[in-house]
Amino acid sequence: YVHTAAFAVFALVLLDGAGEGGRHADLRRVLALLAGMAAAFGIAGGLIIWPVLLWAAWRGGLSRGWLIAVALTGIAFIAVYLLGLRSHASVGALEPMRLLRMLDYSIRFLGLPWSHAALFLWFGRAIGSVILLGGLHFLLRRGLPGRPRNRLERIALGMLLFALLMAALAGAGRVDIAVDREMPVRYSVFTAMAQVGLLILLGPWLARVWNERRRLLQICVIGAAVLMLAQQVVAGRAGAMVAGQYTEASRQF
Repeated sequence: YVHTAAFAVFALVLLDGAGEGGRHADLRRVLALLAGMAAAFGIAGGLIIWPVLLWAAWRGGLSRGWLIAVALTGIAFIAVYLLGLRSHASVGALEPMRLLRMLDYSIRFLGLPWSHAALFLWFGRAIGSVILLGGLHFLLRRGLPGRPRNRLERIALGMLLFALLMAALAGAGRVDIAVDREMPVRYSVFTAMAQVGLLILLGPWLARVWNERRRLLQICVIGAAVLMLAQQVVAGRAGAMVAGQYTEASRQF
């Protein structure tokens, strides 16, 4: 999971560079394509980096040749990667209740790590909903009809898009798997990509708030830090309990 997230970020950073040309820029973009391939060798969900890279190339103002190169490389790589693989789970009927469960799974995915613990489940859902709505807001305003303002914003939107697609993919593919277990905390690395992307996009607004309401923002930051430190006690105890279960299972084996 860390492998896939890392190479997805590398690919986005290396590919971007509107208006840049020459041998150095071309080499960097070739490395971006290689990083995109490497992302899928963590988990298969890394394949969704290819539509994200195509979006990044389009929004980054790359030439038509590079757009075609990204598209053809992605299609070829996905085809070879999936060759001979079989699905291990049925898609299932797209009934209203199942669609709601898929949406809830995606929201809990985005609400990690809090949604991993039963005590913080609804708090995790609230955080996941904020990330989902905030992400859709920025993507619809600056990612699709709009245009990102600069390179950093394009990378942030790419990270956000990747995380939201990963959440949708998990919701569609795992909603009926291990329904009696908590949301796997290992997905948190992708949620972190969405959180970082949102933080970058909110940067200019936060800077204005800092200049206008510095004292209020300082109080909010300190309050949030205290709450996060307090929830680490509960999260730590839960982690120790799960580790104890694995240790006992290993001892019996």
